[in-house]
Amino acid sequence: MLHNALKLIECPRDAWQGLKRQIPTELKARYLRALIGAGFKHIDAVSFVSPKAVPQMSDSEKVLKQMGLSRNVEIIGIVVNERGAERAIATQAVTTLGYPYSISATFLKRNQNQTPDECYKVLQSIKTKADESGVGMVVYVSMAFGNPYGDSWDEGKVSEAIEKIANLGIRSISLADTVGVAAPDLISRVVQSVTSQYASYDITCTARVATLQPKCSLHTTRVAAASIRP
Repeated sequence: MLHNALKLIECPRDAWQGLKRQIPTELKARYLRALIGAGFKHIDAVSFVSPKAVPQMSDSEKVLKQMGLSRNVEIIGIVVNERGAERAIATQAVTTLGYPYSISATFLKRNQNQTPDECYKVLQSIKTKADESGVGMVVYVSMAFGNPYGDSWDEGKVSEAIEKIANLGIRSISLADTVGVAAPDLISRVVQSVTSQYASYDITCTARVATLQPKCSLHTTRVAAASIRP
């Protein structure tokens, strides 16, 4: 059964960070203001990571400062370590910290240079910082619909990851397709399984397949939705 409300999360950050040519700070800020003006209430806007790893996001603080504060709009900033969380919180513009939590050890090492144990410990630390600062958290369960890297995958691993996240008191969880391997029937099965177990949680998904599911918000689109890293 479809829910009456559909939560749309616009994600310019994911499109920007893959571009080699640096986008001017003012242009990013103007685009974010345009999204807010168009009525978007949830925006995955920036990330706070090493400028060597993602040069396009090296000006995140400046972008948010030029954008200006906006009431009743969720601004998500992606972080992968404590330093990134501190930067995001210091802007006073980020309302939600987004943290990638991959169930693929291979992807986790490539994307964040972490082991699964290290990833969880960092998540615990960032959750503490978020609570102390009064900002929200969303955790992206990367590889929630399959794993092309050869690591074992099944729906039980997704459930185990969500249970560990929920045990930290985090109630906003996004199931991320990440690399575009999910088919509509798999998305439906996984999302319905998770939402049945965590009915009171804010469960969303980011996927390349343009199929609406209960409590599922799709990522930015070409024809299908773009993959996210997370």
